[in-house]
Amino acid sequence: MPSFRLVATCLVVAVAGCAQHPDGIKATLMSEEPYKAMDCAQLAAKSIDLNTRLNNDIAQQRRAANNDALGVFVIGMPVASMSGSDVGSEIALLKGEVNALHRVGIAKSCPPPFASPEPGTTMD
Repeated sequence: MPSFRLVATCLVVAVAGCAQHPDGIKATLMSEEPYKAMDCAQLAAKSIDLNTRLNNDIAQQRRAANNDALGVFVIGMPVASMSGSDVGSEIALLKGEVNALHRVGIAKSCPPPFASPEPGTTMD
């Protein structure tokens, strides 16, 4: 019979490989330079594009995290992460791009969606 320590170690290793929930993914610091030459209309269009991509990736990451949790519970393996469904690094990059774009929009005094955010509401 396998020892409790071995089973616990295997479970910890399996859980560590799980897809992270998208809310826990921090933004990567991105340069504002690509956006500085854009006018407010271009920034708004780019914002829509980035946010659409980010929302799609967040939905995929939620599914991956849920499937990993189920996979670990049922068979002891994070199946979604193993199949390439984990897009956490892409989410971090997109959050960083959105933040950089937002900073440029505020600096240029563009109308919403670039109004100054409430304290503590940046994408971390």
